[in-house]
Amino acid sequence: MWPFIKKTNFKPSGVILDGTYRAPRFTLPAKYSVPSYIDGLSYFTPIDNQEAKPWCMAYSVCNFIERRQWQLTGVCTQLNPEPLYLEAKRLDGNNSPGTTAQSIIRATYNLRYVSPDTPVQYLDNAEEYRFALHKFGAAICLFLITEGWNSCSRTTGNIGDSELTLGGHAVCGGYYDNNTTGGPNEWGLGWGWNGFWRMTWAQFYKQFDSGFVFDIQE
Repeated sequence: MWPFIKKTNFKPSGVILDGTYRAPRFTLPAKYSVPSYIDGLSYFTPIDNQEAKPWCMAYSVCNFIERRQWQLTGVCTQLNPEPLYLEAKRLDGNNSPGTTAQSIIRATYNLRYVSPDTPVQYLDNAEEYRFALHKFGAAICLFLITEGWNSCSRTTGNIGDSELTLGGHAVCGGYYDNNTTGGPNEWGLGWGWNGFWRMTWAQFYKQFDSGFVFDIQE
């Protein structure tokens, strides 16, 4: 089995899961339904490699905005996550690695990555996450990830099962089916599913902390 597992050694330090942000809650319509399968991965710009930089929250926000803008305008533009992270750290008022959702959302408005009047909505569970992908094509996810993220299948890209918690990590989701969900992760093309994360719904339920979307319209 070992040759079919891709071993890595990433140590997440980009997300501070402080629970202080609570944007307006994502509202599910009455008697809502979603497709059993959504795959918008081709709308994401090329995978980057953040290496040891704690920029995952900024990358995830950029992934979401790039994907949504491409869908709405037909123009593909890749955004720079570095200014977004630095602005979030200025708002944090410290130099420790990582930032909070509250700070990254404020930084996104301050630097006009989206218009300051763009609503942001908070996601709390898998049902809201699936509907967000149905409505916006993507969602920013905050996970308390495990060591399984360093043991990905070479054949499917699925992260491994592990009970060892590593810390907070942010990624953008853009795909799901009845068994799995996934999206881009900026740990390079050699990680995961050609750079994309993929996990079972059981893993999602255990590791998902929260998420959010920007209601970007034309």
